[in-house]
Amino acid sequence: MQRFDLNLLVVLDALLENCSVSKAALALNVSPPAISKSLNRIRELFNDKLLVRSGNNLILTPRALQLKPQIRHAIDIIEVIFKVTPHCQLASPHKFVIAANDVLRSKINHHWSAINQDSELVVEFTRQEHDADFLRKNSADLYLGEIREFPPETMVRTLCHEQSVIITRRSNQQLSAQTSLDELAAYRFVTINDTLNKDIDAFFIRQGLERRISAVGLNYFSLIEEVMLNNALAIVPDSFSQVIKRLNLDIKAIESSLQLPTMTLIQAWHPKYNNFTAHKRLRDIICELFARP
Repeated sequence: MQRFDLNLLVVLDALLENCSVSKAALALNVSPPAISKSLNRIRELFNDKLLVRSGNNLILTPRALQLKPQIRHAIDIIEVIFKVTPHCQLASPHKFVIAANDVLRSKINHHWSAINQDSELVVEFTRQEHDADFLRKNSADLYLGEIREFPPETMVRTLCHEQSVIITRRSNQQLSAQTSLDELAAYRFVTINDTLNKDIDAFFIRQGLERRISAVGLNYFSLIEEVMLNNALAIVPDSFSQVIKRLNLDIKAIESSLQLPTMTLIQAWHPKYNNFTAHKRLRDIICELFARP
């Protein structure tokens, strides 16, 4: 396919509109010789004179008359493309796919109607991907969760450092905020394979202790039954304890005085969305949600 200089399109539009080299030059704020040079190139491209002398004036050839509305239409399309404002990006509903765990989904769903004042913004959720390239591959538009490995171009923003809490059955009267690490180590724990629990295990090991792990669940929700029925403990992010509270389960959360490791939550996205207004609005909404106490 022959490459075409779009600047020539603008020049041709001005020539067809004005039927004058000098007037076209004035309209485009360039010199008449520059317009004449461009006209020669355009004539070669179309293999047609396009404008011919008629007395003291230039008139359009039949080919030029045929091209005039087409060229004008092409210019209009180009102008629309370059005049799109950030607001125009929200002219129709935008649906974004968020990769997040069950706890974060629950938190967002619970608050979404309150924090999202933009009816044109729609989200759906997908499970977190193990493949580091999932943002590149468009499997998700935004990632929410713990720090993890991403391709180097990935944009990352820290949302918060979430406190860890211990959950246990309501009937457990022995466990309190003042329970020592040695006393905690005597309990059976249920856990999941995430960064927070790896940090918790490392925290115990640094003190010469080791947690007694009785079960490993798929996600935080899978720990609930073990805690309720088997008198086990679990260390979870505070946001999950809020989910339990909303569900009115027979479980209580205890804020330990031991300064347990926190969970760093981030949002991550591909840089192609950096200047996309709808996506930026989504990121800001999520950031606002996690900034709330």
